[in-house]
Formats: sequence, C-alpha cells, structure tokens
Amino acid sequence: MRNQSNTIRSLLVLLLVLMLAFTGCTAQAGLGAPGPEPGSPANPDSPPAGVPAPGNLTDPPFAIPVRGSFNEKLAVIQQELAEQNLLHGEVIEDASSLQALIARYHLESLADGQNLAYDDSFFAENALIMVYGQQGSSSLGYLFEQIQDNGALIGITLLRIDPEFGTTDMVLHGYLVEISRENLVDENGQLKALNITERALPAPSTEDDAPRIL
Repeated sequence: MRNQSNTIRSLLVLLLVLMLAFTGCTAQAGLGAPGPEPGSPANPDSPPAGVPAPGNLTDPPFAIPVRGSFNEKLAVIQQELAEQNLLHGEVIEDASSLQALIARYHLESLADGQNLAYDDSFFAENALIMVYGQQGSSSLGYLFEQIQDNGALIGITLLRIDPEFGTTDMVLHGYLVEISRENLVDENGQLKALNITERALPAPSTEDDAPRIL
C-alpha cells in the first residue's frame, strides 16, 4: 500500500510539473507575437482621426466672420436669391479685388487675432469666397456649418440664429472663406458654381444654451 501511495504521489507531482512547463511556454509565445504599432488604427483602411471625409472641405478657422455696412444694391440681389432659398456669394481671386470688396462694404473681421490682410502669396494657390448672410439687425447671429465640394459646384451652409428681440440697426453679415484654387475649379479650369444656403436655429431660451457666435 505504501509503494502504491508513493507511485500516485509521484505521478501527481510529474503531472503538475508538466502543466507548469506548458503554461510557461504559452506565455512566452504570447510575448513574442508581434502586436499592432502604438497609435495604429484597428482597421488599416480607415482614415486617421481628424481627417475630413472626402469632399468635405470644412476645416475652421478658414472661415472668417465679417461684418459690414448695409448696401442697397446687395439687398436687391439678396431679395432675388431669397425667392430660391439661396444666399449670395462671390469669388475673390486677388488682393486688389479683396481690398475693393472691403472698401465697398466697410468690412471688418469679427475673429480675434484674424485680420483681412491677404496678400499675393496667399492668392498664388488660393482664393476667397465672400459669403453674404442676410442684412439686418446686428443682433442677428450666424455660424458657419460647412463647405462641400460636390464636383460640379461648391456647396456652403450657414446657420442663422434669430434673436428674440432685435435691434433697429442694419448691418451686413457674412464670412470670408479660404479655398484652394484646386478645389475651386473644375476639370476644364472653369470656376465651379456656388450653392449657398442657410438654415435657421431657434433662439436660445437662456444664455447657457446659446452657441458661441463669432
């Protein structure tokens, strides 16, 4: 009986040693297996974080909020486009045209630390699109939502925030939008058409609910 007990005990010890050896080999194999590099996406085909979807050109702060003086001629153009639910816009292709635009409407930047001093070096590979919001009370608010390259045209959307109580003054609201010439022209070298729209947001009930308006 004593010999039989010793044999059983020896077999149990041997089995335990084999199990420990097997576990150690498995752990070493796991440590040696190559893993994904730090920061690499789980799906190698997915775009890196922060890269806009194809065709989406929106990437603030390229859209600069501006304000200017009320202009009657512009109001006539805007009224005609309003019947089609469209806003007015024009392409600025050189520094002298920009200066003429600024002088015509007395434009000023509403963005902190951002002036409207674009020079010839900027216009060598880029252009500006002047997007005109509605002319009205200075309490009217606008947010820039997006710009989309749809192939045949450039689509731009503004968000309009109507105040509960407006002031009686009349000003021009708008945005100067930077865009590369490569995205501005079609395959034939012609300027793409502009399709500029706006959608209204309800006035916030409290100051805490109000979005940040530039």
